Amino acid sequence: MFIKNIFTNSKKIFIGLVLILILLLGIKNGYEVLAYQNGIDSDIRGVEEGIEQQKEKIKKLKNKAESYREAIEEKLVEIASLEDQISVFNNKIAKKELDIKITEEEIMQAKNEIEKKS
Repeated sequence: MFIKNIFTNSKKIFIGLVLILILLLGIKNGYEVLAYQNGIDSDIRGVEEGIEQQKEKIKKLKNKAESYREAIEEKLVEIASLEDQISVFNNKIAKKELDIKITEEEIMQAKNEIEKKS
């Protein structure tokens, strides 16, 4: 990127120096200077169009990155929701296991009472 900026700046300086040279040498023949200037303007317009295209590409890539970020956030929310559901199910299972143990203990108590009465 740095080298590209240096190249771009060097190119602008070079173009400026060439224009000055042409203007100094072309005082006698103004038509040739104007024709060359139009060519440079065309080059500059081409470079400006390239810059605009780069800006548009960057904008599209940033939009795409943002949509990926949003999708990731949605999935993270879904994961959290699923983890919460798993936690609820695990708690229900643990409660059922305790209910079974309580029932087993009640059965043992009832057997002991029956044994005591007999």
